This record gives sequence, C-alpha cells and structure tokens, in this order.
Amino acid sequence: MRTNQNTQQETSILSLQKKRETKRYRTIIYFVLCTIIAIIFCFSFIKIAQVMLFTFQYQKTNSNTKSSSDGNQNEDDTSPKGNSKGIIVLDPGHGGKASPGCTHGDIMERDITLALAFQLKDVLTHNGYTVLMTREENKTVELEERARIANESGADLFISLHINSHDDTSVSGIETWFNPNTNERSSVLAEAVQKSITNITNAKDRGTYSNSTLIVIRDTLIPSCLVEVGYLSNDKDRENMTNAAYRDQLSQGILDGVDQYFEQISTSQQSR
Repeated sequence: MRTNQNTQQETSILSLQKKRETKRYRTIIYFVLCTIIAIIFCFSFIKIAQVMLFTFQYQKTNSNTKSSSDGNQNEDDTSPKGNSKGIIVLDPGHGGKASPGCTHGDIMERDITLALAFQLKDVLTHNGYTVLMTREENKTVELEERARIANESGADLFISLHINSHDDTSVSGIETWFNPNTNERSSVLAEAVQKSITNITNAKDRGTYSNSTLIVIRDTLIPSCLVEVGYLSNDKDRENMTNAAYRDQLSQGILDGVDQYFEQISTSQQSR
C-alpha cells in the first residue's frame, strides 16, 4: 500500500516538475519571440525614419534653393558674371514620374541627384563659379534637351550627376564617364573629378570610363563628364548618399576636381 502511495506521490511530483519546466520553456520562447519582434520593429522604424528624414531634407533644400533662386535670379542664373571663374552646367540625372532612375524602397535616384546638385551649386557659386542647372525640380527633361541647354548656355563645363545600381549588393564606389570623341578635354575633367571626389570621400575608386553612346555626354559639345556618385543597391553607399553631410563631401570633391581641371588647362595653354 505504501509503495503505491509513494509511486503516486513520485508521479505527482514528476508531473508537477514537468508542468513547471513546460511553463518555463514557454516563457523563454515567448520572451525570445517578443525580443525578435521588438528588434524587427525597431529596425523597420529606423529605416522609415531615415527615409522620412532624407525626404524632409530634400524638400527643405529644394524649397530654400528655389526661393533663393527666385529672389536672386538676376545674380545667379542669368548672364555670366564678369568676374566668374567659369560657367558650369549641372545636370541632376533623371526626374519626373516617368524617370525616377534607380530606386530602393522610397529612395529614388532623381531626388538624391537633385539634392546633391543644389548643394554642389552652393559650393561652386561660393567659390566664384556661375552655375546653371538643367532642372531645379522633380520634372522630366529629355536627354537631348539637357545637351541642348549645355550647348546653348555658353558654359565652360557640363557635369551630369547620377547614381548606380547592381544586382550584387556588395558592389560599391564612384566612377566617372566621359566621351573623348565630342571634346578632347572631357577626359581631363573626368580624371580630375574622379580623383578628387574619391580622395575626399574615401569611397572605392572605380575609375574613369570612355563611352560614346551616353546621350548627355555624346551630344554635349563642351567638356563634360557623367559622375556615378555611388550605388543605391549598396547599404553603405545608400546611407552615405542620403546624408547631407556626405553630399557636402561629394560637392567639395567635385569642386576640387573642377579647380584642378582649370589649373591643368591653364598650365597646358601657357606651355604652348
């Protein structure tokens, strides 16, 4: 009789222990799942916040620059100043609903190139250059029209701003394209810009490339280049390009390249 009672007690104790262990395991699993969900939620919130911040910065920069442009049109965007170091046409790649360029979620090439163009315009004008832009808002401008604007502007240089993308998300860096057939000085400009922009940003230097089919540098008669300032498909590049401080570095790099270009051309002319 006692043996049966002991057995029942042991069974009861084991059953109670098993229930406690099961409850403990369930609690641990529930905690782990809650932690994972919280991490995913926080990560998603951060990404959404980054996109919203970039959009706000882009719209604010666009609005402020347009207001400044409207209020000082005779000073900045009309005929070149007599003391200008040179006239430069900036071409923010893509634009409009039909041509967003490469995209990643809500982040679009057309918005980044325009935000960069406005910052670059400020840097160039503050350093004595006269700047014209092929577009100052999110609108479609045909490639041939961009080249026409450059050719009829009387400008010294044409710089087209673009962003790359690749199926391999590990691919990153900056590269610059030029057309040697239209203007022989385009290669000098491309090399100067590529070198200075990668030096200041420490981005991967993907080099310069000759191309005779890209319309904006094929049809533009003045020295020109097309700069791919990074890969939207790469996490680090994308984070950098949506950051105004990094775009300031890109702008400074392009300014340095433009200065170096004019120095090289001046030296070359003097040595003849």
